[in-house]
Amino acid sequence: MSSDALVTLAIVGFLALVIGLSALGFWNMYWRLPTFDEYRRRHPGLVKNGPLRCNRCAGGRVFLYHLTEHHRRHLCATCGAALYRS
Repeated sequence: MSSDALVTLAIVGFLALVIGLSALGFWNMYWRLPTFDEYRRRHPGLVKNGPLRCNRCAGGRVFLYHLTEHHRRHLCATCGAALYRS
């Protein structure tokens, strides 16, 4: 193999590694979280007729963290725990 081919192969391999790690990070931040319905089933005492509560600190303030236009994480404003995805 020529040195140009090896450099090209190294660049392609590096890009594949970066893309794979980015996808893994996105999966870890989004898809591992439960949906709201799953969160409600797992923690029925924390989700009632009003606002929901955090399963770690029982905090009642939740904010959105937008990952993409259609993917969001709902986080506890008190302790920072990721609660569910939407």
